Amino acid sequence: MTAWVALGLLGTTVAHSQEDGRAERLSELRSEVEALQHEVTMNKGDMRTRLQALEAARTDLELKIRQEELRLQQLAIEIDKERAVASDEGAATDVLIPSIEAGAVAIKPVIEGGIPFRVSERLAAVDEIMNALTAGTLPAHKAANRLWTLYEDEIRLGRENAMDRQTILLDGQEVLVDVAKVGMVSLFFRAPDGGTGWAERSSGGWAWVRATDRADDRRILEVFDALEKQIRVGWFEVPNVLPELQ
Repeated sequence: MTAWVALGLLGTTVAHSQEDGRAERLSELRSEVEALQHEVTMNKGDMRTRLQALEAARTDLELKIRQEELRLQQLAIEIDKERAVASDEGAATDVLIPSIEAGAVAIKPVIEGGIPFRVSERLAAVDEIMNALTAGTLPAHKAANRLWTLYEDEIRLGRENAMDRQTILLDGQEVLVDVAKVGMVSLFFRAPDGGTGWAERSSGGWAWVRATDRADDRRILEVFDALEKQIRVGWFEVPNVLPELQ
């Protein structure tokens, strides 16, 4: 009889021990869940703040782009009005020259101040028109037509997402890379060594920065993949590389 009682007591002790262990584990799990919930809440708050800041930056940049487009369109209209005054063969086209010169002067800061996408080529196109006009090898009415086309190209660049190739200064060396242009707001690159990155503006001008975060690298590669598949319109998740607002 004594042996059975001892066994019964032992079973009760083991049961209590298991119950205490489960209670302790449940308490630990509750603490972990509460800590995770707190972390999620904090992350949501941080993400909400970041998204609000990005939205404000995006809105401001879109406003600036619209302002630049409007300014370009107004100048283009002025050139078109002056061009209409002259005959198609160039009679009395001297009246166009001041407007052409003003248009060339106005478009250069727009090109130089935007993202570093083929800047030298775009500026060279403006210089080519003005040099030919000055040398007399390009009639004023034809110069006006070509400058008008450049204005239209600049407006189009601001509206389109596109992929191209250009030489950039990366790690102190000139490298031919693939570039992905998101409007005229962001410019990403994919180097021959497989590395990715973006153009970043600072007080000293534009610089090419490599992506060191794997998530940023993945996002950039996804943009290139979409553009290679001719997906040029839609939602792109990109690194937070918006330039600082002036």
